[in-house]
Amino acid sequence: MKLISGCIMTDKLCPDAVKSLEQFCDEIVIIWTGEKKPLRFAMPTRRFRVILRPWEKSFSIGRNYGIKECKGKWIFFLDSDSTIIFENLKAGPKELRDYLRACKDYKAFKISVRNLLPGTEGYHSIPRLFFNQPKLHFERRVQNKAVGTGKMGTLGEIEILHTGYEDREEMRKKEAIRKELYELEIEENPDDAEIWYHYTKNRYICHDLAGANKAGAKALTMLLEQGMLGPDSPLMDIYRVLCRIRLQLGDFYGADALLLNSKDSALVTAPRYFDAFSELAFTHELLAQHFRKLHKAEVKLWRQQKQVYPWEVVSAKREDNEKEHAGKERGTQSGEETVGQGGPPEGETEKEGRKESEQT
Repeated sequence: MKLISGCIMTDKLCPDAVKSLEQFCDEIVIIWTGEKKPLRFAMPTRRFRVILRPWEKSFSIGRNYGIKECKGKWIFFLDSDSTIIFENLKAGPKELRDYLRACKDYKAFKISVRNLLPGTEGYHSIPRLFFNQPKLHFERRVQNKAVGTGKMGTLGEIEILHTGYEDREEMRKKEAIRKELYELEIEENPDDAEIWYHYTKNRYICHDLAGANKAGAKALTMLLEQGMLGPDSPLMDIYRVLCRIRLQLGDFYGADALLLNSKDSALVTAPRYFDAFSELAFTHELLAQHFRKLHKAEVKLWRQQKQVYPWEVVSAKREDNEKEHAGKERGTQSGEETVGQGGPPEGETEKEGRKESEQT
């Protein structure tokens, strides 16, 4: 029996992905979903099989078919726009094979993914290596969820490099295609909070801020109601995305309210989002900048209308109160000094005052 099968679902040639799987896989199964039958594969290996399957608007259907075709004890799923790297890591392909050959503690592994994004990078971990067993299958049309995996571990010896979103325009094209899949999945599973979360990010990438705000509010409500507060919860990420969306929509007070509400959730989900606090601090600084700009604009508008800005009224009243209080203190001190210098008794002062009024 083969030890490791690699599986790629694609509609285009992907020599880099195949070459990276060739480092440690005994066979590579390609689920071809393209409209045209591939006449040839410019691949640097002969250890692969091409299985023709029509595109059925579901990534899980194609991957489930790949499970049936794979003959290895373990199956590694890789996207066509990704590669596997062992650079600067302790173990290589041989060590990975030796470990999987003797592994009895785990039936699935999460792999670290480094996303090359426009101008930056992002990291997350997803299940990609599975023990080939009858119960294993994927659910959801998009953002597939592995079911029947068994005990899950984390494999730190390898890393997946995802380059499909490195170009901004290419990223938007892919997310525009995925929009239909998200909407179909939401129609079939309306109570899936994670799909609402991913749909929020999809709308945000495609610059549909109103749609992203609506979907994000739905995702946040569902995550809180369903108690999804563990280390694998996307709760802090949805807070962050919603804050950015509302800042761009000009809803500064709504963004500020989200920041205040997120502090308790950050403590609960910190094991996954270790940098949640720094991310929220960054968002809070953006919020403060917007408030400063808003304040300057309002002051300018009030002065153009030759009116006094409300905060200036408060400041003026405060200054008047301070002056009045200071005057009372000076008057009290001068009165005490007059009495101490032997001034006229209080009775004589009152009599002189009455005489002056009668004469008048």
